[in-house]
Amino acid sequence: MAGAEKLGEVPTLILLSLVSGEKRRITSPPVGGGDSCPAFSPDGRRLAFSRSSDLYPLDLSVDLNPVAEPKRVTFGNWSAASPAWTADGNSLIFSGFGLEGSSLWRVDASGSSKPHRLATLGDNAAYPAVSPRGNRLAYAQLTVALPSNIWRIEIPTPGGKAKPPQKSIASTIGEALPEFSPDGRKVAFVSSRSGSPEIWTCDADGSKLVQLTSLGSPTFVNGAHWSPDSPRLTFGAETEGLEEVYVTNASGGSPRCLTSSTHRLGNA
Repeated sequence: MAGAEKLGEVPTLILLSLVSGEKRRITSPPVGGGDSCPAFSPDGRRLAFSRSSDLYPLDLSVDLNPVAEPKRVTFGNWSAASPAWTADGNSLIFSGFGLEGSSLWRVDASGSSKPHRLATLGDNAAYPAVSPRGNRLAYAQLTVALPSNIWRIEIPTPGGKAKPPQKSIASTIGEALPEFSPDGRKVAFVSSRSGSPEIWTCDADGSKLVQLTSLGSPTFVNGAHWSPDSPRLTFGAETEGLEEVYVTNASGGSPRCLTSSTHRLGNA
């Protein structure tokens, strides 16, 4: 099982005896990481798990102690999770979550080859389970959520009647995390309408939309925050497992990175 023994600690893998109830830690993730989604191989001598968005098999002794450091077998700009072993114990089927949704992938448990996508299953497939005989695969088909939009509502005066909210910023993809500029004339928000999460601005009424950043497929972008005098915005963005803080001019131009991360972020 995965969990943290104390508040504030990163998730690690704990071996639990169903007979005695004894618990023993068997992994030690790096600072900023975290281990989750454990899955035993069919013979019980290997354990696959997710760490910092990738998969790691771990060899175990007869008494289930690690005999070597876990070996990373995936290297993708995604979140790899929920591994399931094939019946022969040679491969892992796993969920790959990215900007385009989720899909199932297969990788050699030895790491000797690159993962390949099980394209015949289509998009939004996730959470695989392999039958003991190895001739059946069950998985979930995720339903794509409806796009999120940004609405505007006037705050009524005390005792006044509230007016219904009005849709202010909308698209067929999703808009989120709006923030008014200090003078109230502009709104900054995150939108994926261009194909990846980016910072956009518009007038307070939702008109005159401008794409402010072109980061190119980040995993996520935090909402932008205006400087007190409005000419600049700061925001956080994660690319390839690293989260950085950026600043950009509200009038446009290339964002400038303000930080330098030294470790990959972990995804539970």
